Amino acid sequence: MQDEIDLRPYVNVLIQRWHVIALAVIVAMIAAMLMAISQPQAYTATADIIILPSQSQLTLDSRFVTNNASLATDVASRRQSLIGLASSPVLEEYTRLLLTGSLLEAKPGSLTRQIKVTAEGDLLHIEAQNTDPQKAKQLADAWAKSYTKLVNELYNRPNDLLNELENQLADAQQIYDIAQQEFESFIGSSDIIQLTQQISSTIQLLNEADASVSLLYAQY
Repeated sequence: MQDEIDLRPYVNVLIQRWHVIALAVIVAMIAAMLMAISQPQAYTATADIIILPSQSQLTLDSRFVTNNASLATDVASRRQSLIGLASSPVLEEYTRLLLTGSLLEAKPGSLTRQIKVTAEGDLLHIEAQNTDPQKAKQLADAWAKSYTKLVNELYNRPNDLLNELENQLADAQQIYDIAQQEFESFIGSSDIIQLTQQISSTIQLLNEADASVSLLYAQY
């Protein structure tokens, strides 16, 4: 037969010292209330950003088409990258360029801790917290503007490359047209063309002479 555990001694101790336990609970509650009252109230400001997918296409010839969509990552990976970028310390350095006052003087990393980023599909939700509502709004707006600028700089580079290719294509077409005109002018003014025309005229005269001689013989 197994030995039974007797909990009565523990229960007796709790009963005898209930006032100590109750006092400890009351003290803890009062301490929590004092800490909540002493802490300044935090205000939250929000900013929303819509992520629009971009795709560029450049047609050089009917047989060749360039399309940067094939180089793009899948949607889920791209969204995770954009969310991570929105809460990165690198973005904090960009944001400091748009801030003034005490926000500009904040310690490195402190602004990032005041930012919370969530995503719902293609909608990026940025929340900034501060004890001053105006500073919270300034931080949220500056963070959203810096994020938009940074993303455009990172993801619009292929478009710049395609624009450069379009300019090079236009220059190449212009050079080709000029070369074609010069070639046609050279062919038109070449002695070979004149000799060819003279030979054709001579052959035509000879053919006419032969026809005349044949006609005379026929009449004779």
